[in-house]
Amino acid sequence: MNAMGYDAMEIGNYEFNYGQGVLAERASQAEFPLLAANIMVTATGERPPFCQPYIIKEVMGKRIAIFGLITPDTPVVTHPKNVIGLTFLDPIETAAMLVPKLRPKAEFIIALTHIGYEMDRQLAEEVGGIHVIVGGHSHTKIDVPERVGNEGGNAIIVQAWEHGKVLGRLDLEMRGKAVVRFSGGLINVTADVPRRP
Repeated sequence: MNAMGYDAMEIGNYEFNYGQGVLAERASQAEFPLLAANIMVTATGERPPFCQPYIIKEVMGKRIAIFGLITPDTPVVTHPKNVIGLTFLDPIETAAMLVPKLRPKAEFIIALTHIGYEMDRQLAEEVGGIHVIVGGHSHTKIDVPERVGNEGGNAIIVQAWEHGKVLGRLDLEMRGKAVVRFSGGLINVTADVPRRP
C-alpha cells in the first residue's frame, strides 16, 4: 500500500482481527494516515492512537477534506476481545456533526467509508455537503458512479467491488465547490494495467 502511494485509508472491521496492538503496529508502518471519525476510546472519549478522524490535503489548488467512517457492527463482526475499550459511534450522526466543521476548511469533502452500500446511500441522503463517498464493507460492484442526495447536496457514490479484482476510477469537473460533471467506472486488474510512475 505504501508502494501504491495511498493518500489515506479507512479502517475496516478486518483491521481489528489480530487485535489493537497489531493494528497500531501496521498504522506505524503506513506512510499514509488511517482514518475513522466514529471510533472513540471509551474511558477518555479521545481517538485511539492508530487513527485520526480526517485529513486536509491540497490537490490542484483545492483543499480537500477526507474523513473516515467504520461500521458500527465492528464489535460483532470481529472478536469482541479485539475491540475492548473502544466505542463505535453511529456513522450518520458522526458525519452530521463533522461535515459542518469541515466545510469552512475545505472546498471539497470526501467520505471514505466502511459501512456498506445501503448506509452510504443513507449518508448521502441525510448529510448534505459531502461531494464523494468512496465506500466499502458490502463488496458492492458499482459499475458506474451514482449520484444520491437531497436538497443539502448530491454525493457521488463509488465502490470498487472486492478483493482487488478491479480498480475504481472517478473523474470530476468542478466549478468552485460544485461538481458539474463526473464519469468513471471499474477497471479489471490484469497485467495490462500500467505501473504507477
